[in-house]
Amino acid sequence: MNTTTTKSDQAEALDLHGSQALIDALNLAGEPKKSIALEATVKPNQADAPELTSAIALAESLEANELTDTLQQGTTESSEGPSGASPNLSLQRKPDAPGFTIEGSLEFVSLETMSPAERLSAFEHKVHPLIRRYEAGMYQMHTRLKTLDNDLEMRFKHNPINHVEKRIKSPRSIMEKMQRRGYPLTIDSLKENVLDIAGIRVVANYVDDVYSLVKLLFSQDDLQILKVKDYIAHPKENGYRSLHVVLRVPVYLTDGKHMVPVEIQFRTIAMDFWASLEHALRYKGAAEVTAIDMASELKNCADMIEDVEERMQILMRAVRTTEELELSKQDTDLVK
Repeated sequence: MNTTTTKSDQAEALDLHGSQALIDALNLAGEPKKSIALEATVKPNQADAPELTSAIALAESLEANELTDTLQQGTTESSEGPSGASPNLSLQRKPDAPGFTIEGSLEFVSLETMSPAERLSAFEHKVHPLIRRYEAGMYQMHTRLKTLDNDLEMRFKHNPINHVEKRIKSPRSIMEKMQRRGYPLTIDSLKENVLDIAGIRVVANYVDDVYSLVKLLFSQDDLQILKVKDYIAHPKENGYRSLHVVLRVPVYLTDGKHMVPVEIQFRTIAMDFWASLEHALRYKGAAEVTAIDMASELKNCADMIEDVEERMQILMRAVRTTEELELSKQDTDLVK
């Protein structure tokens, strides 16, 4: 007889205070589902449309790159209404031709013949719809985190989250990262390799709060955990401490459900204090200071901050224990 254990059942038994438990959490998450891309079509008898005229002109200018333009017949509905459908040119190319391919179609724009400004403009135009999707995922996760914080305050009179920050990578930053790492400038490559387009930083009060929040998030069975890096249990050599989680959150748009990746950095107030100042020093010429071993001093500061943080955590646990004992005594008196 087979017994099925759900992810949420397994998550309830997890103590995420340590890297091994976090790795177990990652393994329980399962493989992310691949999104289905719809093939672009062109509405016939639209030769007078300005978009199609521009596309044909582009195809003619790219003739030297051995591209063969092919109009796919069919119909498509745009958000402007039945009469406002915008045709898309689908260009077939040889497998070795460089360029930028669009999700779900063979549409192609050559990057070699463009200036840097034109290249960035083309990239921005093509990734804009995808970035809006990532932005929706970011807001979804931000709402979930605030909901958890409010629920914990109501139930336990404690807010684990001090504050939350969020940001979306700009098209320029995304393109530069892909070029720097040698990734093809395609939508598929972007979706596979750039998982930090939507980013959230959760600044908690104590280390215990960080692990509690991660455990609660993992118990939500509609999230897909992709990566976990625990730099709290295993700090970087320079003293950096934080817990990074990359997950996929469901986003429901007019064209259906999309699982969107969001990177979340969890850190305490003390960790955020050190990381913010370390970043400022590192990018403001601190490396040129010869009288001080800057790397060693920053590491020493990180160690001292960690020690203070541990002492504060002990004090907080003592306060909570006292509060729990007092509440237990009050309940006993009421029963009597």
